[in-house]
Amino acid sequence: MRSDEEMGWKRYAVAMLVFNVLGVLVVYGLQRLQGVLPLNPQHLAAVSPDSSFNTAISFGTNTNWQGYGGETTMSYMTQMLGLAVQNSSPPPPAWPLWWR
Repeated sequence: MRSDEEMGWKRYAVAMLVFNVLGVLVVYGLQRLQGVLPLNPQHLAAVSPDSSFNTAISFGTNTNWQGYGGETTMSYMTQMLGLAVQNSSPPPPAWPLWWR
């Protein structure tokens, strides 16, 4: 990041799309792999592909529509690293302001 260089609209749009796509992929992956990941004391199985995709897109677009049963479907790790981070992280253009 160079403070003396402005970001054009095309570069901004690409940065936003890449950031959001990566976030959606991480949330999807966490849900699909939660059965083998730590912080799953209830030994919950992986979330189905369609529900994982729906939830990942929902949280990635900030609509947060929940088509699942909360703590009976998502492990602690999935909730903490996936859903909570998606809800609380600012978009990339706000990072310089947020991390001051």
